[in-house]
Amino acid sequence: MPEPRSGTSIQIMPDGLSEREYMIKFMQEFDSKWNEDAQITNQTGHELLISREMFTDHKTGASKIKRGGRFHYLLYIADTVKNPDEIRLESGDYQDETLYLLSSYLIRGKLTHIITAYKKTGALWTGWSGYQSTSKTYFETKREGVLLYRRE
Repeated sequence: MPEPRSGTSIQIMPDGLSEREYMIKFMQEFDSKWNEDAQITNQTGHELLISREMFTDHKTGASKIKRGGRFHYLLYIADTVKNPDEIRLESGDYQDETLYLLSSYLIRGKLTHIITAYKKTGALWTGWSGYQSTSKTYFETKREGVLLYRRE
């Protein structure tokens, strides 16, 4: 894994905004409106769909943008989608695949890992989850798939 990034201009999102306001800030990073989808091609040629789906509980349909404090790291999540340290492909037990875009940052002096997961939906990969972790052990479990890309 490349050295953790430090000294970036990325900001921690403040407390107190609505879920919609947080989503507006996230989608602005992809030149899109909060209620519209965006699409980008990543470093390995995968077409990624950027949408509210990344912050939706897939069982209940409820927003999870505030779960676990992830709203603080939305701009880091967006940066990881656009400029990951690593991209890994993992095959699941049910012949499904997950594309992990991973990065590490030194944020306020603390090593913080950003994890984004994408699932294949037709021709696109849909954002399934995006969140932060300070556990190196947990982060390493997301690095078990096939390495497709590593930032120099």
